[in-house]
Amino acid sequence: MNVKRVGNTIAATCSAAALASCLPQVAWAQGGPEAGYSDERGFDEIVVTARRRDENLQKVPIAITALTADTLREKQISEPSDLMGQTPGLTVQGGGFLRNAAYSIRGQPAGSSGVNSSGTILYRAEVPAAAVGRAPQTPYYDLESIQVLKGPQGTLFGGTSTGGAVLLTPQMPKNDFEGYASSSVGNLDFVDLEGALNLPIVSDRLLLRIAGKVTRRKGYTHNIYDGADLDNVNGTAFRVSMTLRPTDGLTNSTIYEHTWRNERGGNSVAFLCNPNGTIALSDPQWFALCEAATKLGPRVVNNDLTGLNYLREDFLANTTTLDLTDDIQLKNIFGYIRTRTGNRNDSDGTPRPAGQVANPYPQYLLNTTNQLTDEFHVEGRSFNQSLEWIVGGFFARRWEPEFNHLMASLAQIPAGTLYNVASKSETKQRALFAQATVHLDSVVNGLSATAGMRHTWNDDSALSGANLCLALPDAPLCAIFGSTNFTPDVNVGVVPSKAKSERTTYTFSLDYQLNRSILLYAAHRTGYLPGGTNRFGTSGLAVYEPETVSDFEIGAKTTFEIGTVIGRFNLAAYRNDYKNSQRSLQTGPASNIVINAEKALIQGIELDFGLKLTDWLMLSGNYSYLDAGYKKYVNPLTNADISGTPFALAPTNTGSVSATITLPVRQELGTVDFNVDASFRSGTSFSPDIYQLELFQPAYRLVNMRLSWKGVAGQPLDLSFFAKNLFNKTYVAGVANGTYNFNPYPTTGIDTLMYGEPRTYGVTMRYRFGD
Repeated sequence: MNVKRVGNTIAATCSAAALASCLPQVAWAQGGPEAGYSDERGFDEIVVTARRRDENLQKVPIAITALTADTLREKQISEPSDLMGQTPGLTVQGGGFLRNAAYSIRGQPAGSSGVNSSGTILYRAEVPAAAVGRAPQTPYYDLESIQVLKGPQGTLFGGTSTGGAVLLTPQMPKNDFEGYASSSVGNLDFVDLEGALNLPIVSDRLLLRIAGKVTRRKGYTHNIYDGADLDNVNGTAFRVSMTLRPTDGLTNSTIYEHTWRNERGGNSVAFLCNPNGTIALSDPQWFALCEAATKLGPRVVNNDLTGLNYLREDFLANTTTLDLTDDIQLKNIFGYIRTRTGNRNDSDGTPRPAGQVANPYPQYLLNTTNQLTDEFHVEGRSFNQSLEWIVGGFFARRWEPEFNHLMASLAQIPAGTLYNVASKSETKQRALFAQATVHLDSVVNGLSATAGMRHTWNDDSALSGANLCLALPDAPLCAIFGSTNFTPDVNVGVVPSKAKSERTTYTFSLDYQLNRSILLYAAHRTGYLPGGTNRFGTSGLAVYEPETVSDFEIGAKTTFEIGTVIGRFNLAAYRNDYKNSQRSLQTGPASNIVINAEKALIQGIELDFGLKLTDWLMLSGNYSYLDAGYKKYVNPLTNADISGTPFALAPTNTGSVSATITLPVRQELGTVDFNVDASFRSGTSFSPDIYQLELFQPAYRLVNMRLSWKGVAGQPLDLSFFAKNLFNKTYVAGVANGTYNFNPYPTTGIDTLMYGEPRTYGVTMRYRFGD
């Protein structure tokens, strides 16, 4: 890695920030974003909650990408992968099954395989969607905002956030009768219906909001084996939110959301076939069929197993706030999530019954995970509001009530060989935290200091095991593994494992409001991922150690006016030093373990800007430079130095540019905007394993466009035409199986890839009603 280059860049960042006040020719906006601009098409204030209170985005000393409801709609952001083009430093990968998204911020993914904690945490309505694990993908609809917080957030957003946090804030009930109905149709038989209804049942006392989304789309990968179209979309979700204010100062909000998805899984396109892998050596016919499958192209497969991607999730959040005084508030946030999943994937990409992975197959047993969380805190302001503080506690429990199964067909021998791994785990997390911001205007006008601390305790326990068995010719699985009686008493190889860890993390920052338009800041934070147990039939180390990070960040946030041009420019530079970084390592044909890389370094710069050049032209964009590498990484099973292992999901350069043109249309006819987004990503490695360097996506670019007509002929009706991946770029979005190379452990010898969506286009009609 080029440490000198990043160091020079950080120095330049400091110099640029220091010079920001020395530009007499620039007329900085005196009103500042908190006052708003008189032109309604300028840059309005964006409210964020990165410090658990409502603040102006440009006044918070944290690198944040915040997208409002209007921006989400205008940028066509309907699922996690759409966020990448708008968020510097963010990568989203489909892990194993394409629509099970994994967020990665600044090179820190949402947990390696088997890891119960997550470097990047997803929050929904202030409830961690996976406090101690990876969350399944749920659709974006009727949201107030999405916020992406960069860097460790371990004080206020969980002790296990070393990379950052993604906050989804749904629209809450309002004191007006209003709503909308939206309908979209497009190619691939795409149909999307979305709507919301807001009902003030008792004015300002009892408010109700109901929202829902139904999406159907034909698959874009054709399976010539059975004629099925894979990678389809077939999902339904609805949300019911209620706000109750029995008295002034007391508010209780409840959200229930149900998500259902039943789709034909990922595409698993054969990429590389190894004639010396365990499958090829066991099945003389397999290698020739695999080689033929690699020549079918990215949108055609010949798989004997039709995929399955099934999700049924119930989400419940209840938030109670009580104002003790004008300056002190109590708040409790309760969350419960029950997730049932069923996945099935032909990961070898051939018509032979090998490489079939399911949990379970067929779908007579769903894997179930429950999660319960509760946070209680007190927040307030003291000393004439010069001190803002918060103190509280957090509890999370995640458990699997029954054994969860993962079954794989490894090779074709006369009766077929199946590998079954089963796991039943429970993880608990407890934490105490406090944070305070003191405004030091009496010392230096505009200077503030923030300090926070959190102590987290984690307990992880699991029962796991694996068996090989012979399947009957007419039954793809051994019957015993289709039952829930997979216990140490009746099955061989089930072993218990336990891990405990605790850590104190902290944050400290200084920010200086140079004037109402320029904020300079410096921050130091630490983060922690708890240790855990290796499961799902893994061998080798029974437990892995906690991961820690020490983070330094400097930045500047500016808003300005230069003549008639209104602008915003934000810049951040950071350095993250990791110890015992948790990484996944393959140890067999269908097993892996989590190990620790002793030392790693991630550093880089990020910037975003917005310019309103004229009344009819707006430009915006972002850029991220990321330099990630291991300083010391030794395989604990072989003592081999593997420090050259690439960081997965950590492209060096990413960015995007967007232009919005307002066409000259008479005011009474509405507003017509034409928007084009172009994003780019440099080469990306998909595997954290040094033996899988071939799993690499070269640099690519994507272009999206949207033509929208708002307020058609003065009516509350919006029409738009949209296109994603306008030039039909073919690119890899994830890896289904990465076992081509023969490393020190036996491998199946096959790489299969999952490709991103082709060009999609369509029209949307949105009708708004009420106040």
